[in-house]
Amino acid sequence: MQFQGAGAFSRLLNERARSVLADASATRRAYRILWAKSALVLAWTVISYLLLLEVTTTPPAVVAASISLGLAMAGIGFCIMHDANHGAYARSRIVNRVAAHSLDLIGGSSYVWRVKHLAHHTYTNVSGHDPDIDAMPFARFEPTQMRRFWHRYQHVYVWLLYSLVTIRWQAVTDFTFVARGSIGASRFQRPRGWNLAALVAGKAFFLGWAVVLPLRLHSPGHVLMVFAIVSAVASLALTLTFQLSHCLEEAVTVAPDGRSQTPEWHVHQVLATSDFAPHNPLVRWYVGGLNHQIEHHLFPRVPHTLHPQLADVVRQTAIDCGMPYTSHASTWGALRSHTRWLKQMGAATTGPAR
Repeated sequence: MQFQGAGAFSRLLNERARSVLADASATRRAYRILWAKSALVLAWTVISYLLLLEVTTTPPAVVAASISLGLAMAGIGFCIMHDANHGAYARSRIVNRVAAHSLDLIGGSSYVWRVKHLAHHTYTNVSGHDPDIDAMPFARFEPTQMRRFWHRYQHVYVWLLYSLVTIRWQAVTDFTFVARGSIGASRFQRPRGWNLAALVAGKAFFLGWAVVLPLRLHSPGHVLMVFAIVSAVASLALTLTFQLSHCLEEAVTVAPDGRSQTPEWHVHQVLATSDFAPHNPLVRWYVGGLNHQIEHHLFPRVPHTLHPQLADVVRQTAIDCGMPYTSHASTWGALRSHTRWLKQMGAATTGPAR
């Protein structure tokens, strides 16, 4: 399917956004803040891991350290890997490529993720083209997807599925995508040379620090418990941040036949995306600015530490152009909207794309 190119909204938005993007000192400050956050997140990850490996002994302490490590690993994705894969972590292409491999160090594949994420950005909430809304047959996120009888209860069981996402990436989907040479309807070139070496080395490195080394110091049951908690926490943090931005009552979806396509791509990004908790500094810090998801989709190559400054520009431009701009005041409000959407998709037998 095809969206139309730049129109009145995108031209007006880009003109207004220059006031933020043309400020060289603000951009330099945004990069410095981003790199400082990266150092904190990496230190958080290493300290949590060493506590689990060498210090914690009581069950409450092990659980607490496992939760901490899971949150820290998700933080690497939010604050380092995501910006780097968009070329927004630094001005240097080499620095971006190196930082992008932070995902390989925690078990994912930066190569596969980059292609998958590009499809999401190009065809946001388009069934059959956006892999991030394709969880069939286990969950139904879009009206044109086939409904199964168990979807009626998806708002109850889907949280368990969300908690398994990182294990699925690490052990299954990275390999199946490479084997198929496609992600959803999007084909991609299988990794070769350094890209293939990075994928294999990353998987081996992750297996070493997450499983092999702990087994030398702890029992298999202990290692399994820690691995399960860490994976579940990281999975829930990563998955919910995405779902609260795209799988909501307010977010527009598009049928794969394109009959509901919007007049221009930039407009669609605003209609298919939502911000949440925009004035909560703790949420903004932790999720790498991805609570400003609309701004990220419109300006993906801008460091996330500039998103708050762009949010006022985007919101006002949308209002001036007569477009809805969805922003939930709190994470809880977005979570409730997501849950209601799950119920709607589970209860409806049919439904047109909105």
